[in-house]
Amino acid sequence: HELFPTVVGEYRIGRDFTEKEKNVFRSVTEMTHNVGNLNSVDKSVLDKRDLRIIKEKITESVQDYIDTIYRPISKVSPYITQSWINYTNENQWHHKHNHNNSFLSGVLYIYADSSVDKITFHDDTYNQVNITPKEYNRLNCQSFDIGVGTGDIFIFPSCLTHEVKVSSNKNPRIIPNITIFTVAFRPSQRLSLVNSTNSGKLLKSIISKPTGLSSPPFSV
Repeated sequence: HELFPTVVGEYRIGRDFTEKEKNVFRSVTEMTHNVGNLNSVDKSVLDKRDLRIIKEKITESVQDYIDTIYRPISKVSPYITQSWINYTNENQWHHKHNHNNSFLSGVLYIYADSSVDKITFHDDTYNQVNITPKEYNRLNCQSFDIGVGTGDIFIFPSCLTHEVKVSSNKNPRIIPNITIFTVAFRPSQRLSLVNSTNSGKLLKSIISKPTGLSSPPFSV
């Protein structure tokens, strides 16, 4: 029995980025220093008009994640509260963290090399005793690497700790980060906030897994 699993949903844009979309990504140039990499000052990147279709695709992915994993008794309509871009160049990294101000979080990779780029998730559950396994698997590991490629979308509980280790990719890894909040409408039409109390062992759930692209869709 796999009890209380944590699911990382993997989706995909399913097409190349358009020139207008690429131009929007290029236009986000005002950056601030993060721990190990850079992120955009703009925290509403997906609200730009030329990214409307991308935002709709991400919202559809979040809706599918909620409907598939949580199977809510009443309609739950997600909306994106913040979106920004992270730049991770060669020898940079993204520190270990979670997002404690939201319900779900997500990432969309504008450019990533599936042969070298990964996102790492951590199980922060306290254990009185840690037994070193002779072979790691998703049930006994305390961290899990998932390969990423251009156009990949990952949706996961915001409480799930994650990081990007030091990049060996000579091209910058460009990632819009998405913070998602959900509102549930009960039959009485009263508004209630939906909070996540999800914890436990990390279980990677591949909802769809096409092959990631290995070449950048555009130059930065």
